[in-house]
Amino acid sequence: MAPPIATIIVRDVVACFSSQHFLYFRPLPQGQASFRPTFAIRRILHFRGVSCRQMGLYLETPRTFMREILGNDFDFLLRMMSDPDVMRYYPRPYGEKDVRDFINRMRIRYREDGCGLWMLLDRESGEPLGRVGLMRQPVNGVDEFEIGYMLHKPFWRRGLATEAALAVRAYAFAERKLPRVVSLVRPENVPSQGVARKLGMEVVGNSEQMGLDHLIFAVNMPAG
Repeated sequence: MAPPIATIIVRDVVACFSSQHFLYFRPLPQGQASFRPTFAIRRILHFRGVSCRQMGLYLETPRTFMREILGNDFDFLLRMMSDPDVMRYYPRPYGEKDVRDFINRMRIRYREDGCGLWMLLDRESGEPLGRVGLMRQPVNGVDEFEIGYMLHKPFWRRGLATEAALAVRAYAFAERKLPRVVSLVRPENVPSQGVARKLGMEVVGNSEQMGLDHLIFAVNMPAG
């Protein structure tokens, strides 16, 4: 069963969101982190009639935040995932049915695994930037948790994928207590390999995914 999650700490900041409102924000003392709702957050939620159990997962970084993918994200996801440049390393660009199926798969992942790929949005404007997250994947016959990242083309080369993926790695190790996480990257996809290496990952093997060869990048939970 997925852990109850309402508040995520990334880079010494705690934030709590509902689907419509920014509810709580304060700096944390250096080195402190908690993934559980504080009393103050619970109180705010109570007065707004929102239960912590009803909330999805939200991670925040200095420039972005992540939340579960919703049905009304369809238009942005279609624009991004039908773009031939964005989908260059996939078998083909996505059409409308592909995107609807993708959204449905993510909703199932959230229920079954407590995580999946999430919408990545600009922290100030709320503009969608892409999708980033932690998703269970079969890799050479073994279930692994993969850090995945995809940004729409207008937001490339700003370091946003790395910033968001580092937050996902922190969540995977600190909250989910996973022994390791992986990223599956095509050998030709040099930019995504660069992000994986910035996560501290190294190539540990190969795997066929969607009929295409992928490098397996992996990093273990830090000792201590």
